[in-house]
Amino acid sequence: MFFDSSGLATIGITYQNSWAGAARIWGDLFDRHCKDPNLPFDNWMSSSGNGDRRLWDLAKDSRLGMYARAVHAFTFNNAIVRREHFANLASDLRRFTVEYHSKPGHVDHLPAWAEAIEACDGIAVALHATTVSENPWFNWDEGSEEYSPYCLETGTKHWEVYDALADGGHLNLPVPS
Repeated sequence: MFFDSSGLATIGITYQNSWAGAARIWGDLFDRHCKDPNLPFDNWMSSSGNGDRRLWDLAKDSRLGMYARAVHAFTFNNAIVRREHFANLASDLRRFTVEYHSKPGHVDHLPAWAEAIEACDGIAVALHATTVSENPWFNWDEGSEEYSPYCLETGTKHWEVYDALADGGHLNLPVPS
């Protein structure tokens, strides 16, 4: 997703394999930092539905590099990155791919995300990282019975990743649904 010069959400590039984006980030972070070897089937999917915050709280964990925290927070609900941080996000995505190698034979969208963000002429970028939910950047209008794009200028549900992390990560970062 990107937001045009008037702040309206616009569908950007669609990637066909969602497992190679946010789910890849969540899986790699969970496996390295949260996984309990004593628990069978301990993974980000099995832990997320029961109030387990191990994975989600990593975005505030100072033991992780800022690049990993930023990439992780970018996958959260209502997260945006404004133009002034595009270079940071692209760099952070590339570093994440180096530090958290994609599994052999698996698709990895993060390098393509970095390129798309660098080439973006919008004022901000965001994700709709899963197709199992409505796109949070489009609102249903009962009157017109159509979806309308979310507007950064008038909307209040979004938050900026690098601003939140600069605040020491103390912001109560929203959790992906």
